[in-house]
Amino acid sequence: AGDLHRLAAQVGSRPLVVYGNHSSWWDVAFLATLVGRLAPGRRIFAPFEARALANYGFLARCGAFGVDPGSARGARRLLEVGRRVLADPRAALAITPEGRFTDPRPRPIV
Repeated sequence: AGDLHRLAAQVGSRPLVVYGNHSSWWDVAFLATLVGRLAPGRRIFAPFEARALANYGFLARCGAFGVDPGSARGARRLLEVGRRVLADPRAALAITPEGRFTDPRPRPIV
């Protein structure tokens, strides 16, 4: 708990990016909980595959924003929204770099 408190004190109003592997649906929920502990009051935003987001619209209300993975347009959208999120001291950006569910056990890590 002491390490978490020290880390929370360092975060302050700095831009905040949290990331983790993507082994389940709950990854971003866990990252949101972590942000809630590190930086209470910040709203979390996370990229989500645009096609899938169309089927799970409630996630947009939770901070998900659509991107088209593997495309230049998707990369631009991630950078544009990410820049706005990181400029807002009341927000945090959550990333699961794989962009798809990934079993965290196999080695080497890709």
